[in-house]
Amino acid sequence: MNLKDIHEKSEELMNLLRLKSFPLAVKMLEDEKSIPSEAKRPMRDWGYHLDLCQAFSMSRWEEKTIAMLKKDMWCFEPVVGYGLAEPPEDFLKGNNRYPFSAMSQKAGEKWATSLPKMRGGQYVGIVSASLRKCTFEFFKTMYFRTGCNDGLCRSLSNYSNINCEELY
Repeated sequence: MNLKDIHEKSEELMNLLRLKSFPLAVKMLEDEKSIPSEAKRPMRDWGYHLDLCQAFSMSRWEEKTIAMLKKDMWCFEPVVGYGLAEPPEDFLKGNNRYPFSAMSQKAGEKWATSLPKMRGGQYVGIVSASLRKCTFEFFKTMYFRTGCNDGLCRSLSNYSNINCEELY
């Protein structure tokens, strides 16, 4: 399926499912050369970091194409989860979660060691765009059934007949 067909199907999908935001196209970046020319880079273009969920929201709601490398990301969990850096010992001890969102150091440690992780060194970043306007061949598509950041994303790879790897 070519990008023009995917853009048209995304419109159908929006109407069929009555989505509140645009489906999201996501691609892992093997090198900086593969960043689409229209992509915004938070540190370079705006002078500040973003959480990956903020970048995804900007792509979903504002139809911006955003490339996030390690230096653009504020939240450390996607950096570790997508294999952009090895988890530091302090992270593995649970200090990224405890005492803020984990009840104990042990719970924070369990969270950190259970976090799904991609193999390190494979990618330098991730790019996201609205499925309706993406200009790149993507790796994964997602849609969000309810409001922003509810964690209920679903794969659309079957809908778009694209053979995708799983991120998690």
